[in-house]
Amino acid sequence: MNDERAGIRNLEEIIEYVIAPGLKREGFRKRRHSWNRKRGEFVEAITIEKSKYCGPEYDAFTMSAGIFIPWMHEAVWHKQPSFVTEVFCQVRARIGEIVGGFERRAPDKWWTPNHRGDYRAVGDEMGQLVLSHVLPFLASFKTMEDVHSFLDGELKYVIRDAHRTINLALVKKTLGDTQGAVEALTTFINRKPGGWAERAKEVLERYIIGERVGPVTQQATGLVKLPEGKSDRELVEEALAKRHNTRRNGNK
Repeated sequence: MNDERAGIRNLEEIIEYVIAPGLKREGFRKRRHSWNRKRGEFVEAITIEKSKYCGPEYDAFTMSAGIFIPWMHEAVWHKQPSFVTEVFCQVRARIGEIVGGFERRAPDKWWTPNHRGDYRAVGDEMGQLVLSHVLPFLASFKTMEDVHSFLDGELKYVIRDAHRTINLALVKKTLGDTQGAVEALTTFINRKPGGWAERAKEVLERYIIGERVGPVTQQATGLVKLPEGKSDRELVEEALAKRHNTRRNGNK
């Protein structure tokens, strides 16, 4: 161990002497507590996050990693970040999930060093986990099929947030499963009305059914017959209204 690492006293020195040099050798670029590396159509991101409750007597931080897909972010937000942090990623995971193999009860992992010696030990552990778990996790995503498998599997047991659902629908569309994409978004829109539902509807109309899908849209939205003289967008809007009214009436 070199002298700098032996004298580590805080998170900034962990980053300077342990995390940053190792990731620079791997081809990552750094901005504050985040690192990016472009690989094909993906951008790999690693972020170290400090707890908002940190203070002079208490320090806590964790690590996250993700895969960012620029065109998917553009589809949802109509812009690109200047630098990618984990929160922007379509594939996202905390270090506890990665180390725990994404088991349902995998504990969240935070480091809470209180003494100078603790920071040295924490730095060593973080550096080892980057090499043994974080980089292999990122490298496991080689194709959009890999992204689909992660999002689809994750949604089976993780709280279904809007961003994941929209991303899953975009991936399904890319892989040729327009029906699955429409089903994912229409189900979400009916279950979660409000701001996110409007964004999901925009993605549905602009990117999922931007091309003619005909009977696929009919089947995905639950229509029994395909009415003549109506666009796919009109069919989806009618299906959404029908489902919403049926659900509302059923709750009376």
